[in-house]
Amino acid sequence: PIAARDIFAQSIDRESHLGKALALFTIEPRTKANLTEARQLLAALTHEDPDDNYGIAATYYLARLNEAHADKPDHHAAITTYRHLLVEHRGHPLAELAAPKLAILLLYEDVSPETWEKHYAEIDTLLPTLQTAAAQRDTRLVMADALFKLRQDHARAFPLLKFCEEADLVYRITRQSVLLQQLAESARVLGLIPEARQYYTRYLKEFPREAASEEIQRRLTALEVEATP
Repeated sequence: PIAARDIFAQSIDRESHLGKALALFTIEPRTKANLTEARQLLAALTHEDPDDNYGIAATYYLARLNEAHADKPDHHAAITTYRHLLVEHRGHPLAELAAPKLAILLLYEDVSPETWEKHYAEIDTLLPTLQTAAAQRDTRLVMADALFKLRQDHARAFPLLKFCEEADLVYRITRQSVLLQQLAESARVLGLIPEARQYYTRYLKEFPREAASEEIQRRLTALEVEATP
């Protein structure tokens, strides 16, 4: 990363300034000086032109800096910026990187049940506006995980997961195995027994050596026993 930073420093165009800022993010150990310089570079890019690809990317990474890399994370500033990106640059692939990040910040914030539902509704309303497959997938997966962990709400989580499965949006093998487990369990809890059996069977066929396969087989057997007259 240090060599990359030196190369980028030799150029003054917007692409190299963005590249230098991102290189500063990766230098270990992360120092306050490097993060301050990265923030200055990103802020300059957004000031020069907030609407081209580099300006949009810089705005996104400023939010990431506020969210995860600052000495004192500023989630409120990150949320404000993510919302701005999704409104002002609707459908732009770089801006849509903000969607799952916004979902994480809103859905895992320590708020009252009423406020949590408002946050959930905001993200749910956002879904039809998303154009990229990655944003559609990742935002739904964040929502489903939050529903499982915080609300034990299989009824709302199941269609989110099923959308990802039916649209073939999940490519990573490890995430596919989790997706099939979650679909099977939600279907079972919701009384959708044929679908639960289908997902359990698929899991065993596609991931026979996974650690969870023995437990999945027990659950599938139990369903088949229950269905026997």
